[in-house]
Amino acid sequence: MKALLTRHQTEFPKTHVIRRLLLLLQPVEPTLAGALEDANWLSPFGVDIRYPADFPEMLPGDEARALELAGRAKNAVMTVLDPYVSGA
Repeated sequence: MKALLTRHQTEFPKTHVIRRLLLLLQPVEPTLAGALEDANWLSPFGVDIRYPADFPEMLPGDEARALELAGRAKNAVMTVLDPYVSGA
C-alpha cells in the first residue's frame, strides 16, 4: 500500500496501521481501498509481534487468515502497480 501511495505521490506517516493507509488510499484508489478493508485485521501483527512478551492474541486459524489476507492485499496492490512496474 505504501508503494501505491508513493506512486500516487501521496505522503503517508510512518505507520503499520493499515486503516490509516487505507484512508489515504481512498481518494486515489477508492475501489482498491474498499477491497482491502479486511486487511486492517492484520494491523496488530505489524507492530505488536515486534516486542517480546507483548504478542497479539492468536486463536486457532489466525495464521491461515493472516496469510490469506496478506496475500490477497499484495495481489490486489500488485495488480494496480504492475503496469508501472513492467513498463506497460
